[in-house]
Amino acid sequence: MKTMKSIIIHAIGKGYRFVYICAVLLLLLCSTAFAQYENNNWAFGNKWGLSFATQPASFLPSQVYAPFRSATVSDANGNLLFYTNGTVVWDQTNNIMPHGDSIIHTNSAIFPDGGEAFIVPDPGNAAQYYVFTGPLLSSYSGSLGNPSPSKIRYSKVDMSLNGGLGDVLPNFKDRVLDSNACPVIAVAGYGMCDKWLVMHLLYSNQFKAYHITASGIDAPVVSTAGDSVKVAYANMKFASNNQRLVLRSDDLQAASFIEAFDFNYQTGVVSNPVMVEPALAGGISAFQDATRPNAIELSSDSKKLYSTVNTDSNFTQKGLIYQYDLSLPTAIDIQNSKTLVGIIDSVREIQLTGQNNIYISTGYYGNNIAAILYPNKEAQACGLVNNYITMPNGDSNFYYSACMANLVPVSHVIYNNSEEYACQYPSQLTAQVPSAGGYIWNTGATTQSININQPGTYWVKSSQTCGAWRIDTFQVHSITAPAPIPDSISCNGQPVKYTLHTPGSITWSDGTHDSVFTATQTGTYWVQTRIGQCTFRDTFRITIYPPSNISLLPADTTICNAAMSATITAGGNFNNYLWNTGATTANIQITQPGKYWVSATTPCGIYSDTMFVHFCPPVITDFTTAKDTICSGSCISFQASFDHNPTQFDWYFAGGNPATITGNQSPLVCYDTAGTFKASLVVSNDFGADTAAFFITVLPKPNPRFRDTIIVTPYKTELNLPACAAAAETDWYDENNNLVCSNCAALNLLAKDWQKNYYCVTRNADCADTCFYKITVTNIPSDAWLPDAFTPNGDGLNDYFHLITDNPNIKVADLAVYDRWGNSLYHSQENTIGWDGTYNGKQAQGGVYFWYLRYWVLGAGGEQKMHTSKGDVTLIR
Repeated sequence: MKTMKSIIIHAIGKGYRFVYICAVLLLLLCSTAFAQYENNNWAFGNKWGLSFATQPASFLPSQVYAPFRSATVSDANGNLLFYTNGTVVWDQTNNIMPHGDSIIHTNSAIFPDGGEAFIVPDPGNAAQYYVFTGPLLSSYSGSLGNPSPSKIRYSKVDMSLNGGLGDVLPNFKDRVLDSNACPVIAVAGYGMCDKWLVMHLLYSNQFKAYHITASGIDAPVVSTAGDSVKVAYANMKFASNNQRLVLRSDDLQAASFIEAFDFNYQTGVVSNPVMVEPALAGGISAFQDATRPNAIELSSDSKKLYSTVNTDSNFTQKGLIYQYDLSLPTAIDIQNSKTLVGIIDSVREIQLTGQNNIYISTGYYGNNIAAILYPNKEAQACGLVNNYITMPNGDSNFYYSACMANLVPVSHVIYNNSEEYACQYPSQLTAQVPSAGGYIWNTGATTQSININQPGTYWVKSSQTCGAWRIDTFQVHSITAPAPIPDSISCNGQPVKYTLHTPGSITWSDGTHDSVFTATQTGTYWVQTRIGQCTFRDTFRITIYPPSNISLLPADTTICNAAMSATITAGGNFNNYLWNTGATTANIQITQPGKYWVSATTPCGIYSDTMFVHFCPPVITDFTTAKDTICSGSCISFQASFDHNPTQFDWYFAGGNPATITGNQSPLVCYDTAGTFKASLVVSNDFGADTAAFFITVLPKPNPRFRDTIIVTPYKTELNLPACAAAAETDWYDENNNLVCSNCAALNLLAKDWQKNYYCVTRNADCADTCFYKITVTNIPSDAWLPDAFTPNGDGLNDYFHLITDNPNIKVADLAVYDRWGNSLYHSQENTIGWDGTYNGKQAQGGVYFWYLRYWVLGAGGEQKMHTSKGDVTLIR
């Protein structure tokens, strides 16, 4: 990319008395220090202009006639290149440039000569410039309060043609950029290579931002922000830091207001609207109320906003200049910062110059220019001068234009001059261009950030590969921390009070913000002060000694915990203690009874106190066993738990073995004799003893008359089995542990099973004994009987055909049923499950069927004999 040529755009117009300007073209303004002469010439008005090679500026003759706003371009050495009123382009010799006549065609019903003009260097060609123009009104519908959107057009000038005097490129002449543009547009760049063209849409709250790069003009970035405006007369200005945009809107019939926005020069997005001067109720415009603002400008440090106000709507009386502080955090703060700078002749337009002054046109047909010489300062120190320059032929009038000097962002600029405050050293300064190709500081450093060790003026030059560069200047001031707060001592519990005098905010460690802080107890405290951008923190110690009669120790006490010890802590929060034990700490561990005292020596005197400590005797908290009723011959264990640290344990077991035990264990004691016996425990230590006891009941076991018995008897013999011992309770169980008879002294039964076992359990309380009967049956019959007819009709009677027997020793091996043709209809291996008269899920017909039975008969010794039988059965339906 070639080096971008820096330019100055000038636009000054000689107005007509009730002409309403519809389009306002603005450029981002940049400082012109470090021999930057691109902004040294303005051509405007009635064939006149200004040269800023002198201070104040001197007169510059020209051929321009610009009732509204013109634009002028100079080279880096301050030599005039060309100028235009938006319709005609003149070269440096004051001749019309080739193809420079009628560079736009307007159908404006009110201003056929066109409107504003401004110039932007082509980032891709150092010899070429864009000339943007916009008609003031594209059509007129009978009221200036209802304008139609105007078109934004552009042409291109090539300074390498016509022997260096320039030529308007025919193929780049009168092109339409936006066919539905609002009259308010602006140009903004970020002081390096690329630029932005920004416009506000009519009857809308939308902005359009066109990015101008070496590749051309990109599609617009559309942002929605702020109030909807109906703009017939407006100003829009960019702050020098390229991050703030301010719009003053007045559509003649609606409200006049000023609104500020954030502008992202990397993305082109407009956002975060802040109302600086709200509209009056009822929609009062500057043309209806002479107290409303009619022009705006920003200081070069981007912090101060100036507005002009006329005292009458004819612009013939005195004019007022106001200042706002845009650096404040909220809209209310900014609105409340409005300050009257001064009163001059009737004011028109207001514009920042390349030398960081602000010029103000004064008088509808006047020839004087007022100036604000130090616009970065507060209102009363900004240096307002009335009649600073007197123009010939009454040509100071800029009318409603904000383009007294439409300054395009140049390639070589002082981009920012900021006040910085160092809280401590070393402190860091950082260049504002993070994507620059190179940096050089006045310290010689070449990094983006540097560390400084003292206050002063620092600047950094940030360069791009395209040849563009910018200078950022930092005025560094030191902020001194408040004097440290000393540590303090107070006697007799008196509070300590501090008073801190500081120009900044105060926050104490308790969260309060007063200048006076009171401490009522000993501790470490802090205070944080914020002065400007610096935060300081100081920590201090306050020691408040209590009254001399304070109790350092608790009242006399008795220690009764399991550990038989306690920690005693002395009060007063002193730094040194002395105990009668020799300890010098705030607390001691006590393990013995007695008298204890402590003293503390302080700047406020000696404190002392005494206490007596006692210890509790031991306590048995639990003495028990698993059960207190047992059988003779049984052994049980005893458990106990204690408090207060017993040292001696004595166990006593009457009737038990052993009868006495010493020690802290869980003893196991056996009892062989029935009776009731006392078990007791005595625990003790140096401070006393405790005793616990309970009784153990020992029951006799049942005394068996005989042991296990085997009986062999014929089938179906009635037996009477006596209990094997006399006892309070006797229960009988079969071999499957089923209860057969509860609390029966004898068991009566009919012997049928070939072999069966019975158990007799005798009990005296928990003392039990068991004997065993084994019964074997002989002479077991082998006959089996099946019915000769059955009726499977579902009435619950005789519905199944099966074996009928009460002999538990007969077990069916197989029962088969056949029809008369020998077909097998049913098989079963169960005694009680029989044929239900169906086959394959269907009822068999009534009639005679044949059966065949195989079965086992269990006998003595567990032998099994197979038997067979057959017959017929009648199924009755």
